[in-house]
Amino acid sequence: MFTPAKGLILMGRWYKNIIGNGNFANGTAGWGVSASGISVADNVLSNTGIGSSIEAIAQTTTTTPATVGDKIYIKGRARVTNADAISIRARIVGSTGGTVQYALNQANPVQNQWYPFSAVLTNPANATGFIKVQVMHVYADNATQSGKVMEVMEVMAFELTTEFGAGNEPDAPWCEANMAPFIIW
Repeated sequence: MFTPAKGLILMGRWYKNIIGNGNFANGTAGWGVSASGISVADNVLSNTGIGSSIEAIAQTTTTTPATVGDKIYIKGRARVTNADAISIRARIVGSTGGTVQYALNQANPVQNQWYPFSAVLTNPANATGFIKVQVMHVYADNATQSGKVMEVMEVMAFELTTEFGAGNEPDAPWCEANMAPFIIW
């Protein structure tokens, strides 16, 4: 059983948000990093590069298995606060392996412009472990990445195959209209 903070009710039915702290009400709890640091203020996660890679990543690993062929709906918003980013990306991957599936791959993002992402992604044949959600910003080199900030808001994900059954999963527009607006953080 899950709490209202992790699900929504639609027509009397609960749908489980597999991301436990996607609105960042509990600070950085449940979120980790790669080549960066994180902080939270006013329900916005800030991810700051430390110059050890061209990518700075904020990520959370769910407790939902990365089952081959299952469909995952992912939604959120991200922006960079600088003009140097090559791209902003949002994706899922198996926590112990698998091909990356992108919900957002925005080249040359405009400084301070929010980029929404909303997509139904399929766990690939080589997915292993648990579903990991990553949001990242990418730069030309490590030195440029250092000190650069990406902000992230309202990240959610739903395991559609479990909720609706194989072959009955809704598409992203249906999820956007019928699931995302009713999330109970």
